[in-house]
Amino acid sequence: MKQLTVLVPNERGVTARIASCLAEHQVNIEEIDIEGVEDRGIVVLSVDRYDEALRALNGQGFRVITQDALLVRLEDKPGALAAIAVRLKDAGL
Repeated sequence: MKQLTVLVPNERGVTARIASCLAEHQVNIEEIDIEGVEDRGIVVLSVDRYDEALRALNGQGFRVITQDALLVRLEDKPGALAAIAVRLKDAGL
């Protein structure tokens, strides 16, 4: 799976601009994480139409970084993440 990381100024309305841009291009946001530190912001997205999202955001002047991501679904119980983390460590990841 691929994810998009959008580097933005930490200012009011940036999330609305990103969401509106993607909506105009019929891209569905499946996951979003938004972080802000001082005057900088980072928006990490998983979307249903990766290529179209990348073109749309670039076309609107957003600075976008792409990277591979691993999606793991876990049971909601203590130790579930630890068990997966140990398996990944043992596999050399």
